[in-house]
Amino acid sequence: MFRLLTDGWLINYNFFKQNEGCGNIPPAQAMSKVVPFKDWNDVVIPKGSSDKDYEVRLYHRKSVKRGKPVFDATLTPVKVEVKK
Repeated sequence: MFRLLTDGWLINYNFFKQNEGCGNIPPAQAMSKVVPFKDWNDVVIPKGSSDKDYEVRLYHRKSVKRGKPVFDATLTPVKVEVKK
């Protein structure tokens, strides 16, 4: 899990985040590298898959009694009707 998070951070930093030291463009573009994707959707959604919308519900975690409240989220896919 930790490796997945750090890899995601590296992708974000190198390919999407603008860097002042690189002239306000991502480092990969500053190095004249071809960027194979334009945003996170290109990274996480497989080619040929349709984009999905989700309904997000937050639940207060009752087991946390002290400090700031902690919330858990559930994501439910929402069927999107395509208008013709």
